[in-house]
Amino acid sequence: MRMLSSWKKVFMFTFSQNVKAKWYKIVTLGIPVILCLLFIIISCVIGVSEKSNNKVCYDWKIYLNTENNAVSVPYDAFGKTFDEFYPGIEFTEKKYDKSDKNTENSLIVEMTSDGVVQKIKTAIPAESNITEKEAKAFTDRFKVIAENARLMDSGISADDLRILFSGTEISYKIAGENRDDSTARLAKLFIPMLLTMMLYIMVIINSQSVISIVSIEKTSKLMESILTFVDPFSLITGKILSAVVNSLIQSLLWIAGIIVGCVAGHYIVVSFIYSDYYDYFYKAAEMISGSIENFGVVILIAAALCVSFVFFCSVAGLCASFISKTDNISQANMGVLLVSAMGFLLAYSVPLKNDEALNNILRMIPFSASYMIPGDLIIRNISMIQGILYLLLLALFSAGIALSAAIVYKKRVMYVGK
Repeated sequence: MRMLSSWKKVFMFTFSQNVKAKWYKIVTLGIPVILCLLFIIISCVIGVSEKSNNKVCYDWKIYLNTENNAVSVPYDAFGKTFDEFYPGIEFTEKKYDKSDKNTENSLIVEMTSDGVVQKIKTAIPAESNITEKEAKAFTDRFKVIAENARLMDSGISADDLRILFSGTEISYKIAGENRDDSTARLAKLFIPMLLTMMLYIMVIINSQSVISIVSIEKTSKLMESILTFVDPFSLITGKILSAVVNSLIQSLLWIAGIIVGCVAGHYIVVSFIYSDYYDYFYKAAEMISGSIENFGVVILIAAALCVSFVFFCSVAGLCASFISKTDNISQANMGVLLVSAMGFLLAYSVPLKNDEALNNILRMIPFSASYMIPGDLIIRNISMIQGILYLLLLALFSAGIALSAAIVYKKRVMYVGK
């Protein structure tokens, strides 16, 4: 028997065994295809919805009845404001009559006022081809013009109206920093959430796989013989790293499937469904790219995600070391998910208080630091030097947990016998 002299050989052996497994090939190659198709479908659904909401309605005829001192609406203002949606629209104050010609694209609008509240009621004639959704969209747009007309009819000057309805904007900045715009603020909210959710999903999907890989030989009678050729730390380290690499390969392929799906979906929608499609995925990509200063930050963020994932895999390895029967794998997995959920909640709830001292403490606690550090790096809450120091601390915690797993592993096998 060839001696297993280091963790590298354990790593290569375990990695090759997993790659050859049928389930691994199906999951690794099948899920990216599913994700690609899913995001194509999502893009197409959004594109169809946007096209429907921005449908051009030609030659509509509106029967407008104004009663009880309701304000008169300037028709030309509506036509100028929404000309791109309603070219050729015609307003008439004539009462609706079924015998009228060209009523297939007609609506009946009644405006009343009780002196306090102005009411707008829209009805669709039986012979009209206008759908309920189109009628609602028209009413929402007509309401804007009616409200503006009512304000102008009140006698308040245009300048006073602008002052009355102008909002109050507040902001702050640190001396020397550029002022945040709305896109940057949205990026600071969205991007850490994206990274955190990605890491959390990776842990949920792969934690049980890590536990199975670490515990599979432990429950067999060959374990005592294996430990005479390789020390427990090399065995645990090789198995954990093989699971990490397998999981990262899967995650990269899944991300590639999402990117391909977004690009293909954008092309299909713009080319065949709606040329003015507003692509939310492209905007998210722009926000991410706009928040990254240089390539070094990208490398550090990728390292942060990997180290964070290694930490949770080490926790999974420690839980697996206590397993004496394969029936207990699900119980060990619950322990990993509990630790992961605790870190997730700490990373999201406590930093909302904007207490920098408390945030620094959370970045030193491995459970919460795993979720906080990647997001903090991408939105520049911490510098690269701080990020490197926090990552080194997290790596030390991971190594310590892996060492603890090795000690428990050896004692359970050699002295307890299970």
